[in-house]
Amino acid sequence: MPVDAGALIGEYRVAGAGGLEVDLDWAITLSITADRIALQSQCVTPSWRYAYRDGAISTEAIPTPICERALAPVEQAAIDALDGATTVRRSPANAVLIEGAGGAITLFSQ
Repeated sequence: MPVDAGALIGEYRVAGAGGLEVDLDWAITLSITADRIALQSQCVTPSWRYAYRDGAISTEAIPTPICERALAPVEQAAIDALDGATTVRRSPANAVLIEGAGGAITLFSQ
């Protein structure tokens, strides 16, 4: 089921991406405003502009420096999922699933 555009705005905990669970010593979070998505995982802070309507989403990365440490596989999977995002829907567990050519990312409200 598609997510209402207004209901998409909020703060989320990333539960997994690309088939990987977040199993780090820190949380990965995602903030969604009316026109921007921002990921936070320690010093990894990429962001995107986005357009969303009736379950369809398109994203455009905003060039930002990312810390110089290597990305954890789940961090890279989250970035890939958001870079290639095409759809947003609710899972049976009420998670927000953003999916597309780059994979999928699973979000739970904070």
